[in-house]
Amino acid sequence: MLLSALKLDYVKYRIMTSPDGTMNKITHKITMDEAKTYMQSNVKVLLYDLSADYNIWNLSCENKCIINADGKIYTYQAPVIESHNGFLYLTIEDNLYGPKKMTITAGKKNGLITFTNYNRTSYAKNPWNTFRGSVNFVKDKIKNMKSGQYDEKYVVINELPFNDYLK
Repeated sequence: MLLSALKLDYVKYRIMTSPDGTMNKITHKITMDEAKTYMQSNVKVLLYDLSADYNIWNLSCENKCIINADGKIYTYQAPVIESHNGFLYLTIEDNLYGPKKMTITAGKKNGLITFTNYNRTSYAKNPWNTFRGSVNFVKDKIKNMKSGQYDEKYVVINELPFNDYLK
């Protein structure tokens, strides 16, 4: 009863109208089935700082990292990934690989992937350098916010379930 009254109050007092009174705040609606489908799928989030400002990524994963580099699978605790002159490089111990694209997942189910050379924290000093799901390195165009130009380079994309994104 209380929840329905709150919903009615919210709808009643939060509607924004256009000057002619014909438009409210909601501009697009989806069905409940569509919403459920979206919530069950993965979300791809561009990690802009890591894509634009970094060329070397030091990673660490819970229970080792599982690395899919152009279809070849490697397992290693702390891989180093570099991007130079339009190419991607993967360093595992003394071996150097040059894949075109790469996906990193944690070896532990629902484990975390940490960028150890990315020291971003929240205002409360909680680390924001750990990610759930998988991390993809793919070549794409990204806007350089300083110059306003688009650069083609390797970008870092975090792919994870919708519910994990909300954690």
